Amino acid sequence: MSHLCRVIESSRALSVLGLLGASLVLACGVSDRPGSADVLANVGDQSITRSEVEGQIADQLARMDHEYRLERHELIEQTLRRTVRERLLRAEAEAQGVTLDRLAAQIQANVTVTEADARDWYETNHRSLGGRSYEELADRIQEFLLNTGRQKAMTDFARDLERQKGVVYHLEPFRVELNLKGAPAKGPADAPDHAGRVLRLPVPVLR
Repeated sequence: MSHLCRVIESSRALSVLGLLGASLVLACGVSDRPGSADVLANVGDQSITRSEVEGQIADQLARMDHEYRLERHELIEQTLRRTVRERLLRAEAEAQGVTLDRLAAQIQANVTVTEADARDWYETNHRSLGGRSYEELADRIQEFLLNTGRQKAMTDFARDLERQKGVVYHLEPFRVELNLKGAPAKGPADAPDHAGRVLRLPVPVLR
């Protein structure tokens, strides 16, 4: 038997042993959880279920779930918009016969920051700057404002391209579900009964 064949046979044997080991682990895990899969612990002859535990922290879990779904939606939306704008900018650069870096330089060419701009920013934000003087921070403030202006110029240019090219976004807005069952209500007694109705309200996402 060649060396390669021996390696293959050894690998097969290890795979079989690995599968057997995994099966034993799974079997042990199941045996440690008698009864329903919803049982999380046993205290003597009493069971503590998942629904019992989660019921005690329902509000916290609901907030966590909402925050996760909102952050997930925002990340998807931001990535989608960035991808669209990158493609539009690349296409525009090709149409003009220039590189993407050259196009960016053209877009940002008119962005300037004066000392008056920097001083205005400092006066507005000096309370959060730890008592440092304008002279200490002048260069960093001007650099910050310049980068911010360049980013805005790129974003504005990309938005114009979106309108010109008729870009259509199909991503649904983030929605919050409101269960109105049992909620206090006002109005005529013969008004339609919407008790138990779940409303899905769109939530605007800042861009």
